[in-house]
Amino acid sequence: MEMTRKHKVYAVVLGLAGIVVVADQQFFLEATGPSTAQAATGVLMTEPSAATLSPPIASPAGALGDIGQERSAIAERFQGLVQKYHLRLSEVDDGFDRPFSWKQQEQTARELKASQARANAFRSEHHLTAILTAGGRGIVVLEDKPIRIGQMIDGFTLMAVANHSAVFEANGISVKLSMRSETQEK
Repeated sequence: MEMTRKHKVYAVVLGLAGIVVVADQQFFLEATGPSTAQAATGVLMTEPSAATLSPPIASPAGALGDIGQERSAIAERFQGLVQKYHLRLSEVDDGFDRPFSWKQQEQTARELKASQARANAFRSEHHLTAILTAGGRGIVVLEDKPIRIGQMIDGFTLMAVANHSAVFEANGISVKLSMRSETQEK
């Protein structure tokens, strides 16, 4: 098999790269530099020398238990920032928490669902048996109990009376009870 020009250029580049690596390891590594170890996979791993590490910051005895020196140093650095900028940790938002607007939306959705469930319960528990309207005033009868406009039953206020229906309201949720059965309305 003959080597093409492309193969020859590739071989030359690989040869030069090998020479540069060997020369770098032989001539340019300092004895005082970081210690190195090469894994079987060819990954070069370095370990920092003692000169490059900052001295550990002492923590109060027993304050952090058996957590390493590095963690106590980080905690003390954060404590230093709190003191330097006069931060009140109780007033600092949790960066990993959901935004306030999402919490409001979730709360609103829960309230709406609860209100709808309450309205459905009211609708299923109460049946309109009679309606009396005269001169803009109205009285409805729910389970043989007369109710006037403005009166409450189970937390719902009678708001309006029409010929065949009555509207009750509680916390912005309206419930319409009708005299007609569903089969008659269709």
